[in-house]
Amino acid sequence: MRYHGKLRAVCAMLFAAMLALLSATVVFAAGSDRVHDAAGLFTEQEISEISALIEEGVSKTGMDMVVVTAADKKGRGTQAFADEVYETGNFGVGSAKSGFLYLIDMEDRVPCISTAGGAITLLSDSEIQRLLDDAYDHLASGDYAGSAKAVIRDAIGSYEDAAGRGWTYNPETGVWSEPVKKRTMNPLKLLFSAIVSALAAFGATGKVRREYAMQDHGSKTAAAAASVLGAAGAAFVFANQVDDLVSKHTERRALPRAPIASGGGGGGMGPNGPSTTHTSSGGMTHGGGVGRKF
Repeated sequence: MRYHGKLRAVCAMLFAAMLALLSATVVFAAGSDRVHDAAGLFTEQEISEISALIEEGVSKTGMDMVVVTAADKKGRGTQAFADEVYETGNFGVGSAKSGFLYLIDMEDRVPCISTAGGAITLLSDSEIQRLLDDAYDHLASGDYAGSAKAVIRDAIGSYEDAAGRGWTYNPETGVWSEPVKKRTMNPLKLLFSAIVSALAAFGATGKVRREYAMQDHGSKTAAAAASVLGAAGAAFVFANQVDDLVSKHTERRALPRAPIASGGGGGGMGPNGPSTTHTSSGGMTHGGGVGRKF
């Protein structure tokens, strides 16, 4: 009995240890799954650092962040390859699959960003160019991991800046909402409004008085003239006048709506300006861009 009791205790301890090890492995895998170094540019330490920064960014923004390196794109273009990796990797948060992928293309030696969902709205065309410029500064010196970290930090900064200006983001739908503008009236504006209102009121009152004064003078003149003509035996007959409607014609015109400005294959306006979009071979909408050669 003692032997069986000790055996059960040992088995329980081993099972608990295996669960702990499995949990640790799963957590590590979740972070490293967003870093795919096919070109072998990163050290294990750099992968760990990039993964930790990605986890921080995903937690803060509610958007996915992926880093990929490639030495062979199998004949595909840089942007098309980045879009495809994002889609086939099943990345993205919420129903809109919001997030972005940063690609270091060693075949053509260019950086590339592919955005989806809410990241399209956040990372406008100008923001993507800024991120790629920051990445280039590191890529030119061979600091590939530094370029990935710069892009991730810049994306987090873009999100925090937008939130600081009152924009709100829904991670589930990937929709950004503009800040509500509150109208405030300071004492100087109130005083100015009161003066303008008073001047307008006095102006209107004066105009009415002048008009009545002119009408009164005209009435007196007309009465005097009528007395003179009456004394002279003149008679006036005022006949009823009727205006006949000759024709009636109504013309209807449809006024065209003003077009919504968008670039390239369409897009929209977000916290940092307009974003150009395109449709991938898989039918998904993406934003993004390709940087300079390094």
